[in-house]
Amino acid sequence: FRGQGIKIPFLEELFKRFPHRKFVVEIKQTMPAIEELLIALIRKYHMEEKVIVASEHYDPLARVRTTDPALATNLSAIEARTFYTLFRVKLSAFYKSSGDALQIPDEYKGEKVVTPGLVKAVHKKGLILHIWRVNDPQEMKQLIDYGVDGIITDYPDRLVEVISK
Repeated sequence: FRGQGIKIPFLEELFKRFPHRKFVVEIKQTMPAIEELLIALIRKYHMEEKVIVASEHYDPLARVRTTDPALATNLSAIEARTFYTLFRVKLSAFYKSSGDALQIPDEYKGEKVVTPGLVKAVHKKGLILHIWRVNDPQEMKQLIDYGVDGIITDYPDRLVEVISK
């Protein structure tokens, strides 16, 4: 889309334009730390109840949780693997979560990860469950039937169509 007048908006522009929307803001880097800037922006636009701060890395999430424990965070990759491992051996009830949302793929290394039992276990721990990179409408429908809380997709129009049926 280069040269077509399309640009990526700043997060602040999105908060201004869509103050009633919910956001998952993913921190991709571990250093330099940007969490304090992100938290300040979230507070400035009163988005504390509308943002989940996400990262696959533990350190940025730990800094967010320390700086503002009230902000929602996802589970880092290591935390998610720990929860899933405990779920697989029927010990997920013993998992102590520091985060608020489990965000995982529907499949991992060719193995189906998300099942009705997993959804139930995640919800029993009081966590939100988001499944990422789901692009097939049939798979979207199945996950909705399972009771997942969110689907991350490259094709939101497909998801809207599935939801509207």
